[in-house]
Amino acid sequence: MGTWGHKTFESDGALDFTAELVEGDKSLIKDAILKVVEIGEEDYLEAPDCENALVAIEFIAAHKGNPSADFPGDATDWVKRNDLLVYKTGIFGKRVDIIELSKKAIDRILANSELKELWEEGKEGEEWKKGVVDLRNRVQL
Repeated sequence: MGTWGHKTFESDGALDFTAELVEGDKSLIKDAILKVVEIGEEDYLEAPDCENALVAIEFIAAHKGNPSADFPGDATDWVKRNDLLVYKTGIFGKRVDIIELSKKAIDRILANSELKELWEEGKEGEEWKKGVVDLRNRVQL
């Protein structure tokens, strides 16, 4: 049986993606956020993609000095070693505003996503929503 809680790092999927990030390249952060932002408005945002985007945004908030209380300790050193605010995309290396993309991703997740629907079915839905709104605030500080 999997782990599931209303905080970002309380699910098996989020912890798996955290481990993938710490062992991998920072581009995974940009890719996870873009996957949520770039999907068409009519397309369905699946829960695992939303979870990954929220984890990625937690890493950015931690890099800015605003980590969640449950931010994994083993990820802290990785965050310190990587510049998580500078990303480029495309063949011309256009700079990406990762903070704006993060806010858009959170807004999309809160507006219409499988993850939101799943949380609305349970008793901790409001707590989950408060946590995601808190993340949005922490990433823009």
